[in-house]
Amino acid sequence: MRSIIVYYSLEGNSKMVAESLSNLLGSELLQLEPKDPYPTGRVSKFLSGKDALSHKRPELVPYEFNADEYDRIIIGTPVWAGQPAPPLNTFLTENDLKGKRTSFFACSSSGNAAKCLKKMKEMAGAEDDAPLLSIIDPYAKPSDQKIQTIQQWGIEVIGRFDSDEDWDLYDTERQPLGKTMKRGSDIPDGAYHIVVSVWMRNSEGRYLMSKRSDKKKWCPGMWETTGGAVESGETSLEGAVREVREELGIELDPAKGRLVRSVRSDALHDFYDVWMFDVDVESDEIRRQDEEVSDVRWMTAEEIDKLWNENKMHVLLDYYKEII
Repeated sequence: MRSIIVYYSLEGNSKMVAESLSNLLGSELLQLEPKDPYPTGRVSKFLSGKDALSHKRPELVPYEFNADEYDRIIIGTPVWAGQPAPPLNTFLTENDLKGKRTSFFACSSSGNAAKCLKKMKEMAGAEDDAPLLSIIDPYAKPSDQKIQTIQQWGIEVIGRFDSDEDWDLYDTERQPLGKTMKRGSDIPDGAYHIVVSVWMRNSEGRYLMSKRSDKKKWCPGMWETTGGAVESGETSLEGAVREVREELGIELDPAKGRLVRSVRSDALHDFYDVWMFDVDVESDEIRRQDEEVSDVRWMTAEEIDKLWNENKMHVLLDYYKEII
């Protein structure tokens, strides 16, 4: 599935949302730029608000875009005087998006973006139930909660997985609720499932990293450690061992597994367990599952750090410096 995020950003807020979503979803990015850039500061608020209220359509720096090449199109803007930024008027006028699966986000200082989002939906000819996100200054006033809100919205935009897997559900204290759910269903409020991430370190101090298949729904082509959701009836450790066996063909000794991190995410409705195994396996002994993994490499901490800095690593591994 191919997706793109089209956005305009003057002060960094829309850019921050777009890049966060791109890291999560593996989406392409298209930043709109007017040929005559808007100024920043106090003058900007007057000029930008005036242009937005008069629905100006400024000429844009040439860009390449073909709506037919994408399964999902996400469009983002700052809110100017209750309206989309004028570069979005130009883009939405120049491109026919009717019938496409579109979603929209808007960044504002007040949180009042309803009028702006409605206007973009109308201009794009979007369905009534198109996913919408209003968020207050995520770059100027960042917080972990805002990042979680952006990630949760990204999940809703792309859609959850369809699968026959069953997950056990737990309460906030990680006590079993005695209930299960199908993967792909909406997780009830106050309920959580367990997700594992498995780090493997060899005797040379290198870590086994795998590259997600380009066919994956989430973060295609991104580097990560092996992991996934724990299935019904499994413990966290059993789920970790199974995931590595299925994706890489490596049989881990459960007795050598160490739980090195565990956090609860209210936004993603999960307990995220990180396991560490010390293991020596030659690269040619690994039997990767091609539909899940496209490449596998033993990497140094410095190489992993480089992946992160180049935005080539799964966003959920943002904790990596705590354990390597």
